[in-house]
Amino acid sequence: MSISEKEVLVAARLAKLELDPKDVTPLTLELTKILGYVDQLSQLDTTGVEPTTQVGMPSAPLRPDLVTPSASKAEVLGAAPRADDTGFLVPGFVDGS
Repeated sequence: MSISEKEVLVAARLAKLELDPKDVTPLTLELTKILGYVDQLSQLDTTGVEPTTQVGMPSAPLRPDLVTPSASKAEVLGAAPRADDTGFLVPGFVDGS
């Protein structure tokens, strides 16, 4: 599989990347190599292979689920730039007009 320089420029524009014109040809060649490798991978027979979410780890390491004290409401609201006794005060952002 290959990609054209025009497609590289379109992808760069969509990604809002500014490419130096001298970099377009080398990038096109590199992307063509990458797409060729992905094409090789897609041709592998994966019949009977279970889908995985992580490779090399039987399960994600988890910390113990322990109840610990946290800051009180008064402490948290006291550290806020603007608050009242019910919560944080934030500036409005919807124009009423």
